[in-house]
Amino acid sequence: MKHTAHSTRRSQLVLLFGLASLGLLASTGCQELGTIDPAQAQVVQFGSCGEVESYVKSEAYESAQQITALQETGGTFDPFGYSSSIAPSSGSGTSGAIPHSITNNQELGVDEADIFQVDGTHAFALHQGRLVIVEALGDTQNGGILKVNGAKIAADVAIDGTPIEMFLDGNTVVVITKITHKEVAMLYQSASSLPSRSDNDSVVEAIVFDVSDRSNPTRVREVSVEGDYIAARRVQNQLYLVARADLGGPKLIPPAASENFAAWAQEQAAVIDASGLDSWLPYSYSKSWNGYLSTQTAQRASCASAYTSRSASGDAALGIYNFDLANNASPVQTTTFIGDGTLIYASTEAIIVAHTNYADTKFKDGGSENVEATTLHRFTMSKDGGTSYWATGIVHGWILNQFSISEYNGYLRIATQMNRAGDGYKPINVFTLPLEPEVIEPNPEDVKLQSDDPQRYLRVVGELVDISHGEDLYAVRFMGNIGYVITWAEVTGDPLFTIDLSNQATPEIRGQLEIPGFSTYLHPIDGGRLIGVGTDTTNNSVKLSLFSVANLSNPSALQEISVGGSSSTSEAIDEHRAFRYLEDQHLMALPISGSRKTMNLYRVNDRSISEAAAIEDNGAELRRSYFIGDNLYILSDSGLVVVGLDNLAINARLSF
Repeated sequence: MKHTAHSTRRSQLVLLFGLASLGLLASTGCQELGTIDPAQAQVVQFGSCGEVESYVKSEAYESAQQITALQETGGTFDPFGYSSSIAPSSGSGTSGAIPHSITNNQELGVDEADIFQVDGTHAFALHQGRLVIVEALGDTQNGGILKVNGAKIAADVAIDGTPIEMFLDGNTVVVITKITHKEVAMLYQSASSLPSRSDNDSVVEAIVFDVSDRSNPTRVREVSVEGDYIAARRVQNQLYLVARADLGGPKLIPPAASENFAAWAQEQAAVIDASGLDSWLPYSYSKSWNGYLSTQTAQRASCASAYTSRSASGDAALGIYNFDLANNASPVQTTTFIGDGTLIYASTEAIIVAHTNYADTKFKDGGSENVEATTLHRFTMSKDGGTSYWATGIVHGWILNQFSISEYNGYLRIATQMNRAGDGYKPINVFTLPLEPEVIEPNPEDVKLQSDDPQRYLRVVGELVDISHGEDLYAVRFMGNIGYVITWAEVTGDPLFTIDLSNQATPEIRGQLEIPGFSTYLHPIDGGRLIGVGTDTTNNSVKLSLFSVANLSNPSALQEISVGGSSSTSEAIDEHRAFRYLEDQHLMALPISGSRKTMNLYRVNDRSISEAAAIEDNGAELRRSYFIGDNLYILSDSGLVVVGLDNLAINARLSF
């Protein structure tokens, strides 16, 4: 069921009048997005390696033919099929008796990696290519709670390649790092059996350390996967790693204008014919130790768990890899999607791969339009930790970030924005899709994908269309049956929309609040309140907002403050893991970078935010803040600063 939202703000009424006077409303169809043909979302599972090889080679032949045709007419070919005319706009845990922070995760039960982690007794930091473990608390006990005796380094371990982020799970640390295929060949004894790759091809490596003895981290496993790092998640003992690799095979370098195009195409076809499947699909590598090297494997992506889609674009293979952290001998399980994927969302039940395609979108009425459509492929997590394809949906528009996607109570909720070239009409929308798929019989006339398997389609059942247009989407947060959306336009400021999702088939705007500037991250707290972090556009400083959303029909701004001075910024504006809120302490921590580099601490009262302290570390950038017991541990580019939560004074510093 479809609902169209219109703001009653005077500024938008004026804009609508202006568009109508120019005759643009009819051409854009702001009240009707149309229905995307479900066949665009068809996904096929390959039945054999022969089918995979035939498919990737046929796609390569087609690319060569398109290059030839366009070169002959003086055009250019984008192998990814994008349109160049349209592009998107720009907790806590316990260890023993000592409470401590965990990563600021999007979903409960789904752990995200970060550059800093803590448990009840130690802090773990990735710093200048090393894993540094700090003994955060001393040995003296008082009433069962350990007291600070001055932090000291317990271990300092060099990490291969370029460390990105890490997980901490009990006595296990997993460091995600970027290496190259050359390093893989050096690390593996049977290098001659490895696939042929360029030395500088990207590889993502997950290094597993046993840190039972914090002073002596022991490397117990390495899992390496070909491609560029997209994301990682941990659900219980299973670690999920997502990487995007270019499909192998011959590189289709367009011929020079002086070449014989037909001869070039024939040469490329011969090279493609001669290539084997090993040169096309990505590999994963695993080594594990038990005091000595016990296992070493290199395996190509499984053909039995390989998929592609009619809407797939590009020459990429997106791999979802997982392994059991509780069993170092567990196999690396793989699911491969031949096509592109740029954004990952994970719940405790599934991983969703999202990709926006800017090529023609076909509609049921036979027409087509060059607008954005985002495809969402859902892969469910099995009991053994592996992933398998579930279903696919398509929605209009592009997705801002992972917070634009949410699963709840059997439904998928998506917030998107569309850009229409040249006319300034940019509708912002919310869609709901039931997780139980609709089964559609395959199209026997499909020339690209032919399969007897029925299509599993996530059909949109609820649409909130045109929440706002002429504005940009800046923040989204779904919490249970409620959605929050922040938009912004230079003239009208920052509207906060509250959306009622209690009936998923009929999402409804319940309230709207308009304030200057905009928020890019929204963090729900107790008392029906919402913290917003973003930008004050009056002086380009960091803006903090405290909203009351207890009454969805009447959201209000309790307080707004600008911090950091003109031209200041905060990593938390674009990185939610840099934000920290301590519920029991009603204390918020936020890194600020401007004329000073500080970790600002704020008291959050019922109706106000007030600055309590600004911690510095000799001019170093401050990145993260986690608490252990009665102290806040702040990671800077120079080391660690320990701040007492009782008086917000610095208790200790430690340089790395």
